Amino acid sequence: MKRVYDQIIAMGPPKELSVADLLQEMETNQIEFKSTARKPLDPNIPEKVINEGIIKTVAAFMNAKGGTLGIGISDDGDLLGIQPDLDFKKQDIDGYENWLSTMLMGAVGQSNVASLVKIRFEANDGKDICLVDVKPASKPVYAKTAKGNDTFFVRIGNSSRVLTGPEMVDYIAQRHTN
Repeated sequence: MKRVYDQIIAMGPPKELSVADLLQEMETNQIEFKSTARKPLDPNIPEKVINEGIIKTVAAFMNAKGGTLGIGISDDGDLLGIQPDLDFKKQDIDGYENWLSTMLMGAVGQSNVASLVKIRFEANDGKDICLVDVKPASKPVYAKTAKGNDTFFVRIGNSSRVLTGPEMVDYIAQRHTN
């Protein structure tokens, strides 16, 4: 057990990217943008679907090389801010961070969130953006989603995908031997 802990400590803190850094790179295998985490911009999309987009991205980062999720940024890089999410449940930033942490802990595990996830906020152009920095996990992380309680997500290019069966086994074997 000490060996895994030593490896995590040795990785050190990830470089914290600013909103400007993220926008310079746009979406990659280690950067993802989500317009919101709670409030559907399309009334036909349930809140749960929006939540699962966040869970899927964080789990995929954990199973890959880590990354930063920018919430309140459109796929095109437009700064939207998290105010729609705050207004949706009448929360302040502290309540939002608590909700987000709790949701992620329920989906990918408390110890994973405690050791691999850092939630922070940055004001940009008068809008609050939520930045979720995720370190890579030392072992596979399975998420609880509508697809099942043991869903395995990875980053492939600039998207998060589900792997199952032999593909999942091969990915895990290759990632943890490299």
